[in-house]
Amino acid sequence: MFYGQNSAGELIMCKSGECYWNDCKTAGYNKHRMKMNADKESHVMNWVYYGKLYTTKFQAGCFAKRLEQDAWLFGYGDPQVVEVYRSRKGRYGVRYIP
Repeated sequence: MFYGQNSAGELIMCKSGECYWNDCKTAGYNKHRMKMNADKESHVMNWVYYGKLYTTKFQAGCFAKRLEQDAWLFGYGDPQVVEVYRSRKGRYGVRYIP
């Protein structure tokens, strides 16, 4: 059995290859059920952060869309999730889960 927390703060509980994702630990209900392959070493998803920070959210959003489209156009592995985040200093960056 595996207990953990993903980067969004959601609780992950794995038992015999099934993962349950809860929006709130106190809610007591399962919003999503996600099948995980039992032979994988780790169920925790790791974000990949792009190295450049942008001054506006618009610039980061444009790069995020380009990242999604480049993967589709040039045959790279599509990222599962692409997200714009804000740094502590107020600049914007792009992160994704491969």
